[in-house]
Amino acid sequence: MKFKSYAGKDLAEIVPRIRDELGPDAVILKQRQTQSGGVGGFFSRRGVEVLAADRAPADVVAAPDGGAVAAPPAPAPQPQAQGASDSGPSAAALLAETFAEALNEHVARTGGDAAPAPAPQEEDAMPAARMLRERREETSAYVPPPAPPTRGANAIRLEAVPQPERGLHIAPLPVFARGDELDEEGSDLLLELERAGVSGEIARRLVDEVVLHVQPFSARPLRELARDRIAARIRTEQGWTPDGSPRRIAIVGPTGVGKTAAVVRLAAAWAEAGLSVGLVSVAPELSEEPHPLTARLGAIAGSEADRLLAYVGGNDLARVASPMDAARALQRFGDRDVMLIDTPGVGIASDARLEAIGCSLIGLEPHEVHAALPLALAGREADAAIGVLARLGANRVLVTKTDEARFAGGLLDLASRSALPLSYMTCGLGIPGDMAPADGGSIARRILPI
Repeated sequence: MKFKSYAGKDLAEIVPRIRDELGPDAVILKQRQTQSGGVGGFFSRRGVEVLAADRAPADVVAAPDGGAVAAPPAPAPQPQAQGASDSGPSAAALLAETFAEALNEHVARTGGDAAPAPAPQEEDAMPAARMLRERREETSAYVPPPAPPTRGANAIRLEAVPQPERGLHIAPLPVFARGDELDEEGSDLLLELERAGVSGEIARRLVDEVVLHVQPFSARPLRELARDRIAARIRTEQGWTPDGSPRRIAIVGPTGVGKTAAVVRLAAAWAEAGLSVGLVSVAPELSEEPHPLTARLGAIAGSEADRLLAYVGGNDLARVASPMDAARALQRFGDRDVMLIDTPGVGIASDARLEAIGCSLIGLEPHEVHAALPLALAGREADAAIGVLARLGANRVLVTKTDEARFAGGLLDLASRSALPLSYMTCGLGIPGDMAPADGGSIARRILPI
């Protein structure tokens, strides 16, 4: 007698395999439910595992009432030679035991009373088919477990953003956008901010913030509240507390943004205030030609007052091209109140020059490194420039050529996108003059005039 175990998702899948392998007289002796996979009982795969034989065991006989009982034990079999089939005494005993367990489970499931066997049908000729039908009846009342709760999807609102070059661009509203439309006063304020040069995203965020979190607590007009909010948003930082050592201030930036002009204005202003100033020009590539700073300072400052010539002469302008030159400059200007450091223009992709300037600045150990950027520089270009200049230690932004920009809203954009505070702003060619410390209130009044 042969017996074999089978596994599958249900009996309908297993029975054909039993017929093919064990023949038409095969019987199912035992079956059990299986479950695999899933998490915490969910999404697991249910299946069935059965034990089948090619025929009913000889030590199981039919009972008078239509059931089945175990036959008396057979006499002890003779020992078999090594390598014989495993259908000997141990296999027969195991088969009788498993068949008895299957019979007990069936009696317990049906209440202990065996009903009269119906007239055999063609499909019920095999015991496996009968057990398959019983299994189908049992599983017909199966109720699957409830599905785990799922989070509802957040609704996404879309808006049409006008793009002058490409028409309308459909995009999700930013997370800060309100669910309802602005009233007439809020819409007018939003339009005025955008006309002043503030980007649409930053302008809408500002208006929503004022409408939701400022206006409910004040009776002042919305426009005045927005002006105060702009002033509070713009972070500024300039000045220092004298400690007896020179304050070392470096100006870095791309070519042509007005770095040298900013150095001249700062030097003239602090000399006017009575501070002693020393000038350093970082020049990784030394040449015999005089630095343009010398001629410019001599021509402009000399025409204003003779005392300004004290810091524009050759003795007060040091050129640094190596760490050794930086050490000499620090010693030379050790008794000054301020040491201003001018640097050559940095290209966004010029890594070689950037590294050379960085080495010189490390030797000079500046307290402040101002990134000089013109106000008219586009937003993405300004972000890229700040990222490059941060490698030189930039910790402030000096805005240049504000008089050459038509709109002042870029100041709010620059302050909102950058983590660096604003230090100074230049707005002309006059020296001394045409330079002022950055101030949130004055910037707010330029964006929203009183």
